[in-house]
Amino acid sequence: MIIRRKILWQILLLKELLIRLMQTQARTMVEKNIAKNKSRIGFVVDYIKKNIHQKLSIDSIAKLAYVSKSNFFKMFKDELGTSPNDFILQERINRAKELLALNNSIKETAFQTGFSDTNYFTRVFKQLVGVTPKSYQNEIMFHI
Repeated sequence: MIIRRKILWQILLLKELLIRLMQTQARTMVEKNIAKNKSRIGFVVDYIKKNIHQKLSIDSIAKLAYVSKSNFFKMFKDELGTSPNDFILQERINRAKELLALNNSIKETAFQTGFSDTNYFTRVFKQLVGVTPKSYQNEIMFHI
C-alpha cells in the first residue's frame, strides 16, 4: 500500500514536472512574441489570464483581437499550438491547482476559476490532472 502510494505520487510529480516544462516553454515563446511585436494573440493571452475567473466566450475574445471567430481560432492555434478553448481550460486548471494548494475549498476554487458547476470542474480537473481536486489537495497537504 505504501509502495503503491509512493509510486502514484512519483507519477503525479513526473506529470506535474512535464506539464510545467511545457508551460514554461510555451510561456517563454508567448512572452518573446509579445515583446517582439505585441501580437494580437499575446494581448488575448494576457486578457485570458487576467480574467480567468470570469465566463470567457470565444466570440468576445475574437472581437478583442479584431478578427473573425474562424480567423481567431486559426491564429491562436498557429501561434500557441492549442485551441483557445483548451488554453482557457488549462489556465483555469493551473489557477485551480494554486488555489487548492492554499487549501481553498473545491467549491470556492471552482467558482474562482470560472466554473459555474463544481461537478464539471471536478470532471475537467480529473481529466487534465489525472486525479480529483480533493485527491490533489490531499497529496499536496500530505507532502508539505
